[in-house]
Amino acid sequence: MSLIKDKLTKYMDSWFRADRFSGAVMVYEKDSILLKKGYGYANEQYKAMNTINTKYKIGSYTKQFTAVCILKLYESEKLALEDNITKYIPNYMYSGDITIHHLLSHTSGIPEHTNFEEYKVSERITFEVILDRLNKRELSFKPGDMFEYSNSNYVLLAKVVEIISGLDIEVFYKEHIFKPAGLNNTGVSRSEDIIIGLAQGYSYSGEGIVNADYYDMSGAYGSGFLYSNAEDLLIWIKALLGGEIIRLDTLRKMLSPYGFVWYLNAHAGYGCFVRGESADEMCASGLISGYTFNIWVDIKNDCAVILLSNNDTTASGRILEGVKSILSAEDVPIEIKPMAKEYIDRCNILTNLVGKFKCQYTGGEFNINIEGKDLYVDRLWAQEYKRKKFRLDFIEETDEKITFACEVCDGKFIFTKHPDSSIKEALYIYDIFSLPYNKVE
Repeated sequence: MSLIKDKLTKYMDSWFRADRFSGAVMVYEKDSILLKKGYGYANEQYKAMNTINTKYKIGSYTKQFTAVCILKLYESEKLALEDNITKYIPNYMYSGDITIHHLLSHTSGIPEHTNFEEYKVSERITFEVILDRLNKRELSFKPGDMFEYSNSNYVLLAKVVEIISGLDIEVFYKEHIFKPAGLNNTGVSRSEDIIIGLAQGYSYSGEGIVNADYYDMSGAYGSGFLYSNAEDLLIWIKALLGGEIIRLDTLRKMLSPYGFVWYLNAHAGYGCFVRGESADEMCASGLISGYTFNIWVDIKNDCAVILLSNNDTTASGRILEGVKSILSAEDVPIEIKPMAKEYIDRCNILTNLVGKFKCQYTGGEFNINIEGKDLYVDRLWAQEYKRKKFRLDFIEETDEKITFACEVCDGKFIFTKHPDSSIKEALYIYDIFSLPYNKVE
């Protein structure tokens, strides 16, 4: 056990020394805490350190709590999972086609409201405004036909909780979830609130670390507006899986595999994702402006890893893979920081890279351009450039491909070379995700 603890400590220290992790880590196995530690600054300006007790915005992990609220109402027979939501939200035009189950499992076909052109992350928004915007859009597919992750599902679920219970969702969380579970450091993060012990959220520019964009938390109602810390989240996981919050038969419904999520190699559960033939693993990951999280639970072997970061460029998926390899005694090399091998001074190949690229799956875009003798990209994953674009450093070239990496955020860009020297495709690799892009301009 001490050997594993030493390896975990050295592994996380290596990420910290490389300036690639700021946050808190908790690793638990069979009633033992193998690692609990904070890294880096909770506040860069005042040089206040992260500790294991520091609070972080937990983004989409909120959905697990909202899902459990719904399941509490299900257990008290105040709703059925097969109920059409027309019983609760009749003024949504597709409510007659969509069930509570569809919302919980992201199989409703309701589009992502945060992708709408009129949505701005800094706007104060209400449920009524979101619903009005949803009523102006068609469903992406017939409910039940497929999986498509959408925050809109959990916005509607939060409203269902309020309508049935007669309580504001924050009050319902406190009375029916937080207090029974013993969560004293978890709550709703409103933008105007002063939350003692909450880490400041950061991102990266082409010049290094910067304050993250302002995000009005009203847009994350029910789907991403909670904060917590590592200690509380471990308490939550143990209470949930121990049948202390919902019955074990209800928990099995929550952890049942529904739609397949290709980019996570997992199935959607209710408010979580599951892996394994018997849903032996429960996982969730995500980001909200300035923060990332990655939480993995090996239910069968009573093991959990909680990674919370106050920088939204943190490669938490790769960090988690390394932690899991240590726990399973596997020697899996994890690249912390790609290193440029040499400078490339070939104007023809650089010129062929210039243009706009669009992702085949997410619709996300980035632009490649040349400034002076250097190659730059204007965004990385969810981060648009601030103050200065992200410089790309040359890694390697083969007959088929040419690879660059960002100098500050470790994203890799692998461009496919055609026989006529043109560049029409790129693979953008960030953290554990590999996303294909096509040149569109």
